[in-house]
Amino acid sequence: MEKQHWLSSTSGIDDSALLKIEEASEWLGVGRSRVFELIGSGELRSIKVGRSRRITAGALRAFVGHLESADR
Repeated sequence: MEKQHWLSSTSGIDDSALLKIEEASEWLGVGRSRVFELIGSGELRSIKVGRSRRITAGALRAFVGHLESADR
């Protein structure tokens, strides 16, 4: 049985949980550079923590929700 990664589902993850760029890219199924493009364009919200960039689980949910509604 394959171990399920915690990012495979965001249910049970608090919206304020801070994810690294790598974790967000894995969850979205895109590369790191694409995540930075999405942040730069304003499509994906992020916050700065020191010199690092973090994305909340809530921002990921909102981004995917926006994509789903735009696809309809």
